Amino acid sequence: MTQAEAAALCGVGTRFLSELERGKATAELGKALRVLRGLGLELAVTPRGGSVR
Repeated sequence: MTQAEAAALCGVGTRFLSELERGKATAELGKALRVLRGLGLELAVTPRGGSVR
């Protein structure tokens, strides 16, 4: 899949997707979550230095 195809699938621009891939610290969380959802991925959040109970 090309970057342009992935961006279109996720409903974001190629510039945003490129910046997200490079780890841009100011990436919009909502758009980042849209990319995860569009690619069929899930985000799990755990406490820093801890484990989920």
